[in-house]
Amino acid sequence: MPTYNLATIRGAIKTLLEGVTDLAYVYDRRNPNIEGYPCAIMDITGNQNDMLTNVENERKITFTVWLITEVGVKGMEDANALLDEITREAVETLEDRSNLTLGGLVDWIMPAEGKREEVTSPQGSAIWQILNLDVRVTTSVV
Repeated sequence: MPTYNLATIRGAIKTLLEGVTDLAYVYDRRNPNIEGYPCAIMDITGNQNDMLTNVENERKITFTVWLITEVGVKGMEDANALLDEITREAVETLEDRSNLTLGGLVDWIMPAEGKREEVTSPQGSAIWQILNLDVRVTTSVV
């Protein structure tokens, strides 16, 4: 049975995202000082605990991942195409059968694409794609 360790889970997710080809930077916490684009920023945005039995709890942790690229001089069409590719690869990486338990750290993970928005950054215009990653961990309370 997996153990509940947020730091280890966060580290395993970051390692998987660092393998996404076009991501230049991956931050495992919200970071106002982005070094460059495209990047991923992730943080815990939800946590729900349910008692399954008198000796087991199920924890549902939601990580939100913001996949971000700048619009830049190439324009919105190229930025969206790049973000589409990064999103596809990130989802495929997280859904890969060998990654679904984060190496045995959790019971399973499930990525789900959220909304896409244009935002203003210190460097200019950027777009981000939200990816919600549900992580399920059943732990023993004994």
